[in-house]
Amino acid sequence: MTGPDPDRPDVRKTSAIEGPQPSGILVDENGDWFHYGNKIFRPEILETLYSKLDRTPTGQFVLADPMGPCPIDVADTPFVVSRVDIDTDGSGRERILICMKNIPRSEVLDLDTLAVGRDNILYCKVLQRRFLARFSRPAYYQLAEFVREDDGGQDFYIELSGKKYPISELK
Repeated sequence: MTGPDPDRPDVRKTSAIEGPQPSGILVDENGDWFHYGNKIFRPEILETLYSKLDRTPTGQFVLADPMGPCPIDVADTPFVVSRVDIDTDGSGRERILICMKNIPRSEVLDLDTLAVGRDNILYCKVLQRRFLARFSRPAYYQLAEFVREDDGGQDFYIELSGKKYPISELK
């Protein structure tokens, strides 16, 4: 036999008329990836999937593919902040580092992008503000150490290196 078996449900089919078919890939609200119900756990596969991740203008998550974008189902966002650490940069200014589930490197938290969404879930923008990341419960509590309430008791902010960063509502 040559080429992929067209009767296999895990083979993505595309045509000029039908467009891309479902990939069978799901990312749940905890940032766990599944393919037809089977958890994807190998770091090198997850790294490849994240490297191909993109969004369409309508907000659909897709994997970039030479045959065209491959849509995936995402419960919330594929990016989940799993850990928060305080650090200082080369000039001695404090900064907050975040680690994301399934991603082997950390990045500096962009405090200007912090926002609270539905059910008081905290989010921020990651990867040069390209994607929204959801804070896991442990990371939320780690960051909560730095959250302050304004004098009116209505708004919250993080103060770092003498600057206040308000936490907005997710739009």
